[in-house]
Amino acid sequence: MTDSLRKLSLSLASLVAIAGCGDIFQARATEPTMVVSQRIQGVIPGVPAGLVNTLPPYSFSFDMPSTPMTENGATNTAGPVKVDSSIRLNQAGMSIPSNYTADFDGFETLQLTISGNGKTQVLAKYVKDPANLPGKALILARAEDVEILDYVSSTSRTITLTLSGTGTPPSSSWTADVDMDLKLAAGASWP
Repeated sequence: MTDSLRKLSLSLASLVAIAGCGDIFQARATEPTMVVSQRIQGVIPGVPAGLVNTLPPYSFSFDMPSTPMTENGATNTAGPVKVDSSIRLNQAGMSIPSNYTADFDGFETLQLTISGNGKTQVLAKYVKDPANLPGKALILARAEDVEILDYVSSTSRTITLTLSGTGTPPSSSWTADVDMDLKLAAGASWP
């Protein structure tokens, strides 16, 4: 567990204890930024130049952080105390490892879609700026204010992300490291 998760978990435990004593009726703890990283499983095949102008959807699993405050979804209870938790995206980043010759320069757009629990929603988007080509690393801005815990099942901390895009995909095979900058929050309230 990272130091940020430890601090947030301790803060939440303290909030629950204080709320349970009746000294205060509401309490809130936040971690404004926590970056989790994971490499896309497998290799995305290259596309011969000029044949297509889209990246076919490529789905992969991504493991979300597990903390005591997010174990049971967005809303749960600890005794008589109601606990509301949240994990939201600040932004996402992608970088192609140096041992691959591919880059992101040909893409006009890229998007990450999140799916789970029977729902699907656009999580983050990239739009090309011709004056500032991304090379091997790019940033995807948060598309919508998505509650990620709504996509996490009670039995697994894994979500499914799908990468798709327009433009000219790399002609050689590639993969990428995906960094998700997350905001975690928890609140405790006495009924």
